[in-house]
Amino acid sequence: MDQQHIPTSQRLRELEEENETLKYKNAELRAQLKKTTKQLCVLQEQLAMSEQVVIATQRRELQQEGIYENLLTENIYEKLRSELKEEQVYTKLPPGSFCRHFFI
Repeated sequence: MDQQHIPTSQRLRELEEENETLKYKNAELRAQLKKTTKQLCVLQEQLAMSEQVVIATQRRELQQEGIYENLLTENIYEKLRSELKEEQVYTKLPPGSFCRHFFI
């Protein structure tokens, strides 16, 4: 039956049911987004932690080889580190800031 010919009360019930369905779907999607955002936050923090471990490991290896001190005086190591940081913009964010901005 054409929507123009449906009695007003019946059409109103249909719209109310559709509205409830959409509210439910919206709530589901928001919950799913919140869960995904939390997972992303955890992964971002794990990645940042892993990068710090890599940096500390590299520094320790260079110190053990007696190279680190020379790199510091020549500022080579820090130049290399700054180039890496420029490539990975998200590492400039304070820890947890990514999560605070995207939670709903």
